[in-house]
Amino acid sequence: MVEYSPCTVPGPTSRWYPSGRESISNDFRKLKEWCSKMYENLRKNVMTSRALSTLKPCDEDSLQQVRRFKPDVPQDYIEFLREIGAGEIGKGQYTLYSGLVEPREIYGEVPQEVAKIVLFGDDMQGFCAGFDTTNWKIVEIDPTNMRISPVADSFESFIRQRIKSGTDHGF
Repeated sequence: MVEYSPCTVPGPTSRWYPSGRESISNDFRKLKEWCSKMYENLRKNVMTSRALSTLKPCDEDSLQQVRRFKPDVPQDYIEFLREIGAGEIGKGQYTLYSGLVEPREIYGEVPQEVAKIVLFGDDMQGFCAGFDTTNWKIVEIDPTNMRISPVADSFESFIRQRIKSGTDHGF
């Protein structure tokens, strides 16, 4: 069994990687193996898997398009799209896009600080969540006033909380 430890790596976010003396660049195989197991427990949980049953994994071409659009996009987001997928979470509670969307595509003209965000999903009521591209933390945009609120430090923590809150409410 591989042990995992937190670390800060060059790039936008803190990540977890197999412990030991090897660096991420020297041990890409172990990192890839770990990433592929990142969301494995979500598929095994019956309540969670029901909430995720309509999601469809994204193909490699779609993932490459995301990476070309924003090369620094966090790997936990890419792995979720690859392993779990995009679509509707639960019964209309949340939609996860199959790629990143600029805010102007949803809201039209936006303030400069909102333009620094790329969106990955919405609550079907106008509140969109996405990455603040200055630090890759997760934020939410209030559609009534374009106010940006931080909501999570990583996509993984955001999506797990979103799924948990949905399964707590029966979707």
